[in-house]
Amino acid sequence: MTAHPRNIAIYGAGAVGTYVGCWLCEAGFRTTLLGRGWLQEGAAEVRAQRHDGAVATLQRGGQVVQDAHALRNADVCFVSVKSRDTPEAGRTLRRILRPGAHVVSLQNGRNNAAVLQDALGPDVEVSAGVVGFNVRRLQPLRFVETVAGSLHLSSAAPLREIATLLGTVGFSVRTHDDIGAVVDGKLLLNTNNGVSAATGSSVATLMRDRDARWLFAKSIEEGLAVFGAMGRSPAKVASMGPRALATFLKLPDFVVRPLLRFGDVDDDAVTSTLGDLHKGRATEIGQLNGELVSLGLDVGVPTPVNAALTDIVRAHEHDVTAGRPPRFVSASVLRSQCEAAAERHAQAPAHSS
Repeated sequence: MTAHPRNIAIYGAGAVGTYVGCWLCEAGFRTTLLGRGWLQEGAAEVRAQRHDGAVATLQRGGQVVQDAHALRNADVCFVSVKSRDTPEAGRTLRRILRPGAHVVSLQNGRNNAAVLQDALGPDVEVSAGVVGFNVRRLQPLRFVETVAGSLHLSSAAPLREIATLLGTVGFSVRTHDDIGAVVDGKLLLNTNNGVSAATGSSVATLMRDRDARWLFAKSIEEGLAVFGAMGRSPAKVASMGPRALATFLKLPDFVVRPLLRFGDVDDDAVTSTLGDLHKGRATEIGQLNGELVSLGLDVGVPTPVNAALTDIVRAHEHDVTAGRPPRFVSASVLRSQCEAAAERHAQAPAHSS
């Protein structure tokens, strides 16, 4: 495997893929993005705006293609499609990539890297990556970081060089020996997707609402209990570790609000799950809050809040795919329902004795 990647591919140039691709070009990598026709036609006008206002483009060695075979010379290929499209991505890349290439999953959920590795076989190394920021397509060719954060990669040699060169243009990248722990930490952070999509709240609105924060905190705590039963320790992805974040989220408004860093979160920033609902599409809730529900069943740890959020978002999916608006639930009503369910669960053993 080459330790000095020069050719980078982006398989799935949506908001995150295009944004990362622009910054790879800015750092001097030859970057090929697999995208749709509108992106290919407007490639010269694409702009990726970082949260500090810095802008990157595709004009330094970037190109957009619609034929996946154009990715065949990639040293490193970032995959940023939705989880439901991961198997197809793996089958396509198996026919294209040369032995020794390195594939990085920049996707939500815990299992995409494993799915890709199974499809690609032993000649291509696959690792997980974690996107610690939020990107929104505000205009047809303008991609803006609406929640600040870092890109997290494994410490494999070619990825360390990518991290170093991205750092020279001010793009924050962190490398990790145990990227799996970071993936687990991001999954806990991503439980806000369920809260946001169930209630219809933007990220900033969610954080300002005490009941929404409680739902977020309980989702994280359930996940921590699940991972504890699995013998795993999720890593810190945001400014706080998951346990400290859950504690912070449950503090009163008068304590929390002055400490919230809204300078790093745009008021119109939405989670990817709520964004999918707005577009009338199925979401990845099964790979987020739903993944914790599945893991909890495996290890015998109850996850009632994550289960409730997953069920509500799936009902919203049913509505939007049928052409109806989602029937969002207020955070206060949802919290009351979850607290009542928890009380019934706690009382169940006494009733059965």
